[in-house]
Amino acid sequence: MDSLSRLIYPAFTLPISTRMIKLINRMNLNFIWRNKCNFIRKEDMIKNYEEGGVNAIDFDIMNGVLKLKWLKSFIQNSHSFWFIVPNAIFSRLGGIQFFLRCDFECTSLPVKLSTFHQQVLLYWKQLFKHNFTPHNTPEWKAKGIWAVAHFLDDNGNLLLYREFCEKYQLQCSVNVYNRMIRAIPIVVRLMVREDILFSKVSPELRQLSLEGCDFCDKKCTNRVIRKLILHAYYPNPIKRDYMLKDFDNSEIKKIRKKICLSPSLLKLKR
Repeated sequence: MDSLSRLIYPAFTLPISTRMIKLINRMNLNFIWRNKCNFIRKEDMIKNYEEGGVNAIDFDIMNGVLKLKWLKSFIQNSHSFWFIVPNAIFSRLGGIQFFLRCDFECTSLPVKLSTFHQQVLLYWKQLFKHNFTPHNTPEWKAKGIWAVAHFLDDNGNLLLYREFCEKYQLQCSVNVYNRMIRAIPIVVRLMVREDILFSKVSPELRQLSLEGCDFCDKKCTNRVIRKLILHAYYPNPIKRDYMLKDFDNSEIKKIRKKICLSPSLLKLKR
């Protein structure tokens, strides 16, 4: 569909509203079914051939792929001329690579982000799973303070306020420090204490990976990202998946492709 290809560049550089996404999807489905009744649910049509779908385009997913493609390009070329502005913005949040590892709410950030950047981050949050989120205060991060272990001594006990300031050569108020300590769940603190006492494991930032695939690796292609977003949005199988139980993936793909190109379906569309 030629109209969708014309939307790739705008979606790569501009925010697309929810209303516009719904409108584009409706136009796309009307084109597929020739403004007639939709005989297959959209949720089933956009599934891959192997899952019983017909690999139709959902613009919301397409928009997510393009936004994450921009994010990947930003990470790999953060000092490029084309990323001077976003690099300056996210440097106030600890840098883009560190910030993406954190759990955050776009509306609660100390920096007001553009709608485009908010949309990029929302798609990222859909895919990146957090077990533990690092503490993100840029001034503290510069001193190497981002994990619970950095608030504990060698015996796993909480550092006193003065000990904390002396250890990291940091100036902060007592209230700020106490607020940080109170925010650490007791269970997490005890777990980290056990690690310090018995395993001597130093904290490391987790890799920016999506379902085990390095986000910045060449293997993390648009097709992989699309599949991840698709499963995040529509985790359930197609409505009549019982029809597929006697076929393997290669056979399902072959059958689906034949159906999409069959004269009867083309006649039905007319």
